[in-house]
Amino acid sequence: MYNKRNWALAGFVYVALVMVAYGAITGEDPFERGDFHDHHPQSETEHGEHSS
Repeated sequence: MYNKRNWALAGFVYVALVMVAYGAITGEDPFERGDFHDHHPQSETEHGEHSS
């Protein structure tokens, strides 16, 4: 049981470090919710064609 707890703690620390590094490198908040369609404006027209 102790070994599983260590792996879980190591995984949690790893994810936290990755998120902090992402924020430091990109300057963006990794917890901020963004709209994915902002980066792909052509996808909105493609979705419109598929929804017809």
